[in-house]
Amino acid sequence: MKLVELSPILFREYDLRGIVGDIIDEDVAYTLGVNYGSYVQDLGIHMVVIGHDNRVDSPLLAKALITGILSTGCGVVNLGEVTTPMFYFARFSLKLYAGIMVTASHNPKEYNGFKTSFNEIGNAYGPFIQDFYKFCLAKSYKYGEGTCTNYDIKESYLEYFTNSINLKHKNIKVVVDCGNGVGSIIIKDIL
Repeated sequence: MKLVELSPILFREYDLRGIVGDIIDEDVAYTLGVNYGSYVQDLGIHMVVIGHDNRVDSPLLAKALITGILSTGCGVVNLGEVTTPMFYFARFSLKLYAGIMVTASHNPKEYNGFKTSFNEIGNAYGPFIQDFYKFCLAKSYKYGEGTCTNYDIKESYLEYFTNSINLKHKNIKVVVDCGNGVGSIIIKDIL
């Protein structure tokens, strides 16, 4: 993987997103990782959370992203394949508020993207994404050897989720259609 120029089209109002093979590839994910790891360390953050959805290219993009982050000396807690709510839960339960979820959400299959968080506020948007873009243009990379820890958040998430629901013994019939979404990895356990 190598550092590449990042297209300004990638930096949207609420996320970083584009068509895989056109705007996004492994080199772009790696470059974002190098920039992200460098950026958050300037904010005093040295450990971040990374997760990805079930799109075909998400595991490869997440791996490249993590490699880039680690090359800056920033550490990573790798959640692997999770839902976006599981990623959010992990950030707060682990008290690691900075992180990236590799997902293009509801967009068509040719897209992928990165939902970024820099702090407790949650998803970066507007001016936060533009500040990050300006940082990327400056190419102020840090160098080091971060460590990566794989972390399974599923059981903690299930416990939190199921303890938060009280149906008062009502007999409810539910139909679930996960479509092609990553919710399919947890919905049976929740139900």
